[in-house]
Parts: sequence; structure tokens; C-alpha cells
Amino acid sequence: MAEPLSSLIRPHRGPVLPALERLAPPPPDNLVAAEIDARTSPGDIIVELHGRGGWVARSGVNRLRRVYDMEASALTRLVAEIVLRPPDLRHLDAALNALAVQPRGNVGLRQAVNDPFTSTCANCGRPVIVEEFIWDGVASAPSRKSYRCTACRVGEVRLAPVTREDVERAQETDDTVASAALRRRFPTPDPDHTLPDQLLDLYTPRTLVAIQGIIERIESDLRAQSIQAALRLAVVHILLPSSRLNSYPGRGAALRISAGRVRPLADRQWRERNPWLLFEEGCRVVRAFAQRLEGAATGHIQARVGTDLGMLLDGTANVIVRQGNAASPGGALRLPHRHDIPGTLDPRSRIRLVLTQPPIHWTPENLGFAYLATAMALGPEEASSLPLEALFGPPPRTEWAWDAAALRRSLAGVGRVLADDARVVLMLDRTGPGGLVSGVLGGVGAGYRLDRAVLAETGEEISGTLEFAPPQSERPLDHDLPELPPALDPAAPFQLETVEAAVSDVAVAVLQARGEPARFERLLGEVLIGLDRMGHLRRLVGTRTFSETEARADAGAAAVGMFTEAPAHETTPVAEPTVAPEAEPSTSETAPMRPVAKPLEGSSNGSGTDLASSATSWRDPLRHARAPMAVPIEVPVPAPSEGRPAEAGADLDDLAVTVHAQRNEASLQSDSAGSQASSVEFDEARDATDPESGPSDDGTPMGDEPEPHDDPLTASEPMASWDRTGSGSDPVSLLLEIVMGELRRRDHPRLRELEPGRWWLREPADIAAARSPLSDRLEWAVFSLLSTSGSLTESAFFDRVAGMFRGHDTPDEELVRACLESYRSGELAPDGMLRTDDSLQGRYEEHGNLVGMLAEYGHRLGLRCWISRREQRRQFRGAALSEMLSEAEQRAYLPLIAPGAVEALEAVDCIWYLRGKATFLFEVEWTAMLDEAVLRRGPRIESSETLVRFLVIPPERTELVRLKLARSPLLRARMQEDNWHILKADHLRRIHARDQADLEGLGPMLGLDPEIEKQGEQLALFG
Repeated sequence: MAEPLSSLIRPHRGPVLPALERLAPPPPDNLVAAEIDARTSPGDIIVELHGRGGWVARSGVNRLRRVYDMEASALTRLVAEIVLRPPDLRHLDAALNALAVQPRGNVGLRQAVNDPFTSTCANCGRPVIVEEFIWDGVASAPSRKSYRCTACRVGEVRLAPVTREDVERAQETDDTVASAALRRRFPTPDPDHTLPDQLLDLYTPRTLVAIQGIIERIESDLRAQSIQAALRLAVVHILLPSSRLNSYPGRGAALRISAGRVRPLADRQWRERNPWLLFEEGCRVVRAFAQRLEGAATGHIQARVGTDLGMLLDGTANVIVRQGNAASPGGALRLPHRHDIPGTLDPRSRIRLVLTQPPIHWTPENLGFAYLATAMALGPEEASSLPLEALFGPPPRTEWAWDAAALRRSLAGVGRVLADDARVVLMLDRTGPGGLVSGVLGGVGAGYRLDRAVLAETGEEISGTLEFAPPQSERPLDHDLPELPPALDPAAPFQLETVEAAVSDVAVAVLQARGEPARFERLLGEVLIGLDRMGHLRRLVGTRTFSETEARADAGAAAVGMFTEAPAHETTPVAEPTVAPEAEPSTSETAPMRPVAKPLEGSSNGSGTDLASSATSWRDPLRHARAPMAVPIEVPVPAPSEGRPAEAGADLDDLAVTVHAQRNEASLQSDSAGSQASSVEFDEARDATDPESGPSDDGTPMGDEPEPHDDPLTASEPMASWDRTGSGSDPVSLLLEIVMGELRRRDHPRLRELEPGRWWLREPADIAAARSPLSDRLEWAVFSLLSTSGSLTESAFFDRVAGMFRGHDTPDEELVRACLESYRSGELAPDGMLRTDDSLQGRYEEHGNLVGMLAEYGHRLGLRCWISRREQRRQFRGAALSEMLSEAEQRAYLPLIAPGAVEALEAVDCIWYLRGKATFLFEVEWTAMLDEAVLRRGPRIESSETLVRFLVIPPERTELVRLKLARSPLLRARMQEDNWHILKADHLRRIHARDQADLEGLGPMLGLDPEIEKQGEQLALFG
């Protein structure tokens, strides 16, 4: 199959609903399409474990694949309903119009909502509908109003002070009934909990009455699921803009909930927007969203929604949408029994790809918004599926271990149905090192092998993909790592010193293979792959105490509901397919689960549920905290070796203490801020560590005396408290500390940190063994492709580049596009094909002409010249360049001209010199490949006050050189230390064409942005 483009693709996202963009951003649709096309064939089944709105399912269905989609939340399930089955726009318009005229008291709903927002125009006195009122902090009445008067000034927004009638109208609304109805939509651990009241206090009484009226009318009418989902998403659009969070002026504040309380808002002005106008605006947003889906260039194939995996296998359905976790009984993928019939194809062979994003990384901001939006738009049953205990209890220091635990469970749940040659592709989206490590540990902890980590450098964030092979796969891994030490004996224990040595070996090997400095994000992915190949990650997740500390993460994640699923609300029971014995889910998964995951089909409220037919209710949201939770979940990971010594480093808390001690000692000796920063987080370790302690079946630590920080979870403390247990209780932080601590070790003999977050080699022997820089190899490959292929489409070009540079050599899209722009023809070809005007023959002749101009201009300055032996054979004005040199110049002994190695001096293209006074070295390049001239040959020529170096480049290479300098601190430092100056070839021709030769004329011509290109001022070269 074709090689996926991965990080070579510029991320392109389809239409996005603004209200949910930050909660669950969708994956880049072009990346999803590339992965599906490269790894599957029509008819294959794709699994999405943590859906963000059905985007993978839509892309798969449009490419004749079949998709099993597990949606991450009730809100993303609403989006999936529209993405997979876009509503008819005429029906959506009709539903809005019908909703507006539905009776609400003695008038229609629209008029009932607008009446409290009715006012008079300050200019003509006619009635107007106010769009928004401006409030001053906690004032009892608004101070200004914003409206449009169709009578006196059509379409113009006017801002005027409120009248006495406006104040009375704002204070006369009774919201007792509406507030009580809305409060019942919020699930809480205690019926008298104050959080719902605090959320409702964000709205004025008339806004609450309006929102409750709209929601009540939506839920009372029977409509198509996609129409119902669209109206509910329009309600989501109302919630933040109509609340006190909508600041004036400026953008709205985030909703933050901590320990069951809304974070107090600053005393500032805020907008009270008209709820009906906001609802109409939300309907227009959803309508435009659906319209863009229908108008996509790729077209759309209608989704046929099924209820079980058998319907995907026999083709009666092309998508299944559920909500929950793939490891749960209701969400698990179960194979039908008919694959046991002799002569039939094993259905596992059809499930070729798991294409998913990580679980939603819950933060106080996005969880608070999800709680508010889900409760308001969908009700308490759907809101109960969120990890609510994170709202009602103190948040932990970090939640990345939760993500690793959730991913591990979902991958373990799907592993039993995957084909032997299947692949799991985890699409990272603007995450950090914690997100990358949690994804790796989640996959390795489920027994998968890490195949590749294709990452892109996007500022301080990481994007790209992680690829895993399932445990049963016998297909060789695709990732081509540089030569590494052999894998250790599987029975060998986990030892910190061995792992740190492996981190160094992998980092050095990757840097040598790339040939240029690399950022931490790039090194981290390759280091994790190397540690997995050498067996260290499996040894880490196989240790006893790792299982125990990971169980704490499981307990915390389960306590906040991350492993649970929404209650079942089918209108008609759906029979589960018969499951063969080998397809039964593991009985070891004993964590509490909610009853069943819901199929999309057969629901009536637009979210795949029917609240009227609900069989269960979420009455005790903290029941997981009170139940025994600290039971490790069995997943297919290698068991620890029997008979190994107890002191082999199996206890991760002891390991954390060792890491802390080493890092603290290093930080005391280090003067660098980066080295100190790497040890601050782990400056305190646990005072006591019992090797026999850990969670038991009843939720209490094992051993004679309980650990002070391993108390069972209770209602008052529903989450694992990692902030008191050190990194040993957070495997993600521990692994990051091991890797970062080793890389930033001040006395590291083989690595050095050139600048924060970017590393290079230290030992001369390691540097000498490094390949030429990846950026230079990529540049030459781009030129070769464009010059030899005749013409290429852009997609074919990226396909070829992706096939040539893989694994540790995978370049970033920014660099690929910079090379392409530097070498492609300036004018766009009529047929859209990529072509280049560069040719080797033309550049060969140009190179000789430029060297000849330099020699001729040097003689005009009264200086002697030297031309490299290889350049003397080139032609200039019909004669060899060697004829431009006198006999004395040809016999010059270069070390007397400039101190340095003879071989390095003789390789310089052109030298001007006045012995004992000044020397000017010129390197003429027609590419942006600066490694040989600047990094390898340049340091062999000693710098001095009388030595000045020039780099002559074509003007079309300016931006590529600029990018390479920005990405390589090594290149920047060498350019500065060795006194390099850049001279563009067109400016050299201008200088050469002048009648009078002088050194001062060079000054305005130097640099990537020379002064002559800005304002033409003449500056002295030497002052």
C-alpha cells in the first residue's frame, strides 16, 4: 500500500462548529483521508475509538469503507448525527419557523421570548427589539442597550441609555418555574448542591425563562434525528454569549469550575444578548455547517447506521455509532459466530485500521463547558456520562495518566478483533510532550508495539501521528531506526541506568542519522520508539509497582467517570449478537461500567437517546468513588519475570526517589536554567515506600500499615491525589523525567543542548560519523524530482517525498514546502504541474561566471586572488579561470595567507588577499546546502580579525536559507563566530558592472535583506 503523507500534509480541517471547536477539535480531514487511502481498501472496516463528531466515519464511508465509531461524549455524538446524515436545509428552516410560532402562553414562542427584550427607539420612539443590554458588574439593572431601528436608520446598530421602562421590564420577570426546571437538568452528587444554582446565576431571569421555553418546545416536538440534533446544537450556541461570561468590551471569559464551585467573575461590564436572536444565529451557524458538508468537493455517501459489528461485515450497514469506551461490555466490538463456519473468511481480516484521536483531555475549562452545554441541551442522563467528579472534587496535579489509562483500555478492548496486519494510528493534535508520552504508554500498556512516531514541529506543540502494531501482528515493523544496541534479554529487570544509557544511545543515533540538531519533540518520539524496540517500555509497564501506580491512575480515571458510558435509552431492545467463545471480552475487566452503549439508530431526541424511555438514572455520581476502585485491570502486557531479584528496580516509587535524587544533585551542580527546571517538579519524594503496598480488592492498601497517601477513595476525595505521591504515581511524568533528565544532564559526554529544547552531538567522533543534514538531503531530492520528472502534480510530489524520507528522516511540511517554493518555476504552469527552471548545466556555467567576476573584481581592487583547483577548469569569457591568475598567484602557499588546513583553504572557491593585512574568502553556492562550506570546511580555517568570509547565493534561495538558519542554532552560531556575510548573486553582478571598484560598495549589498533592497543607503563595510 502507499505510504501515508503524515506530517508532510498541511493540516486542513473541514467545517467546524465554533461552540465545540475547543472542546473536541476534529482531525485534519486530509490527514484522515491519506491514512485511510494508504492503509485500507474498499470494504475494509475502520475503528474510531474516541470520536470527535463522526469525521473519521464520514471520510471512511465516502471512500467505501465501513466504520465503527465510538463517540467521546454526548455533544460530539450530536455533531456526528449531522456529519453523517446532514439535515435537509429546507426541513431545518421549516422546523425553525414552526418552532417560532408554537404557542407559549397567549403568543408564539418567538414573541414570548422577545417581549421582555422590547424597548423603544431613542430617536423616533417606535418599538424595537433589543439585541443586547450592557450591564455594569453586579448592578441590579442594565445601563445601556443596543438595537436596530428599521424605521429611522435601517440596518444601523445604535447604542443608547436604558429607560425606566427597560429597567422595570428587566426586573419584573419571574423565573421560579424556569429555574426549577433547568436545575433538574444538572446531575449533582447531592440534591442540594449549589453548583447548578451558581450556573443559573450567570443568567438574568428573562434569559432563563427564554432558554427554558426554547428547550421545552424542542423536546416536546417529534422531528427527524438530524433536525433535532441541529436545534439542540443551536441551543449550545446560546449558552455562553447570553451569560455574564460575555464581557463588554472584549471577548468572553472561560467557564471554570473547581471543587464544585464556579470561579468568581471579575466585576466588569457584560452583555445580555437576546436569546431568540442568538438561537436564530445558532440555527444559521448549524445550517451553514450542514451546507458546507453537503457542498464538499469529495461528495457525500449517505450513512446506513447499524447496531452491531455483524451488520458491518455483511454490508447491511456502513457505520455504527456508539458512545462510551471500547473496553466496556456495551461498547466492545464483538464478532458474530458465523466466522467459525468452514470455508468462510475470518472477519478479523476486514478490520485493518484503528484511526483515532486521543481521549478528550479534560481541563476545568472544557469540562465545565461540557457540563453546562450537555445538561442544558440534552438533560441529566447525558450529562451524567461526563467525568463529573473532576468538577465536584479537587483536580489532580496532572491528568495525562488518565488519558494513558483510557487509551490503554480502549485499545485492549479492540485488540481481539483486529487483523494480524492491522495498524493503529493515533492522530495527535496540538498536544505537548505529556500527550505524546501518554499516547505511547497507552498503546504499549495494551500490548501493542510502537512502530513509528511521525511528528511535526508546530511552535511549542506537537502534531502528527503515532503508529502501533497489534500484539498478534507478525508483519515486520515499518519504521527504519538507525543502528541501535541489541535488545536486552526479555527476562532482564528494569533498571534506571540501563534505560538512561538507552536514551542516550537512541538520541545520538537519531541525531547522527538526521545530521542536524533536533528539537525535543522530534527526539522524544524516536527515543520512545527506540526504548520500545529495545524492550525497555515493555519492561517498564511489566513491573509490579508500575501496574500498581497505573491502577491508581485507573482508579482516578474511573472515579471521574472516564471509563463509564452513557446509560442505554433504546426505544426498542436491540439483541446482542451471539459471540464465539474466543470473542468474549475478558472477564478480568471488573471496573464498574454503565449499562450499555447506545446505537445511533432508533432515538428520538437527536442525541441517540429517548429520555422518556430511560431505564436508568444517574442518582449517585460519586458511587465510583465509594466503591472499591483500586483493582488493576488486566491487559495483555508482559508479566514480570519470575525469580528476579527484589532490588532490580521494580518499584517505581523507589525509582522515582532515585530519579529525584539524581536530578536534584544535577540541578545543584548546574548553572543552566533548563537543567534546574527539569528537577523542580520532582524535588520532594515520598518519605516511606513499602514494596508490598498497593491497592487491594477492597480498595485499601495491602500490608500491615497503610501508606499515608494511598487511602481508599472516598466521597470527600473522589480522585487519586497524585500531587502528594511524586512522579512514581504518574507514569507519564516519570517517563518524561527519565528522558528529559538524561538529555539535559549537564555533564553528558555525548549530547549538548544548543538552545532550550534543541540538541546536538558533543563528541567530535560522533559528529564526524553523522550524515549530511536532512534539510540538505531533502533539498537535493526536491531538485532532483523536479528536474528529472518533467512535471509532477503537487500530490504526486508529496507522495514521492514521503516515500523517500521515512521514520527518523521524516521532514516537516514547512521545510518541504520551502524547498519546493525555492526550486519550482516562478510562473504557475497552465496545467497546474510542478516544474523547475534550474538545470545542472545552467548552474555549472553560472557558477564559473560568478567565480570569474569575483576574481576580476578582486584584481580591480588591487588584491591578489586564489581560485580553487576544481574551479580553475571552468570557463569565463571564453577562457579557463586559471588564465586569470598570475604565476605567483597559482604558486601561492595558502597557510601563509590564512591560518588553516591546506585542504580546506584549497577548496575555497575564491580568495582575495593582501598578505599580512586582509583576507576575503568567497564560497559560491547555487543551492542552500551550507553544511559543507560553513560547518565542515569553515571551522578548519581559523578565524581572525583580518579574515572575512562571504557566502554567495542565488536570490531565489533567500527564503530557504533564512528558514535553515532559523531552524539550526548550530548554523547560526557558526555563521556569527566565523564572520560570515551573505551576498546575493544578482548584487554581485551589480557590483561587478560598476566602473569603479571599492570595498565600501559591498556594504549595502550584504545580508538576506540587504540595505540596498530597502532604501539604497551606502554603508561602510568596516567601521
